[in-house]
Amino acid sequence: FCEMYVSFLELYNEEIIDLLNASSQDRVDRSQRPVLAIREDPSGSICIAGIREERVRTEEDILECLQKWTLG
Repeated sequence: FCEMYVSFLELYNEEIIDLLNASSQDRVDRSQRPVLAIREDPSGSICIAGIREERVRTEEDILECLQKWTLG
């Protein structure tokens, strides 16, 4: 059994933007964006605290997420 999740982010001017959690307006108005930070978890892996993840089951789900969030 395997579960897979995707996240979609943009790194711009040393700022991390969670594109799954940003409306079109949020992308324009930076003050409305949640603050995200790069962290190290207890096992030593790097993660982004607070980033939204969406569960996917198939390749089609992944492509659908990509289309949905790149076209806004």
